[in-house]
Amino acid sequence: MKDNPDDFDEYKYDALEKKYSKQTKTWMDLNKKLNEGYINIRPTNKAVADVLGICERQVSYYMKCLKELGI
Repeated sequence: MKDNPDDFDEYKYDALEKKYSKQTKTWMDLNKKLNEGYINIRPTNKAVADVLGICERQVSYYMKCLKELGI
């Protein structure tokens, strides 16, 4: 975009630059939180169901039962 300024409108360039900087900041903050252990990544019920070969509702039921047992 910087090489061919005639192809892009100044406002579009500013909007894209703001969007890029905001998204970069968001990703940097998220990576920082992941490295510090603030955020834990957990698989979805669908991912667990696919691995175990059962349906998502069964996974949800088993998770509910585990919570009730305090596990």
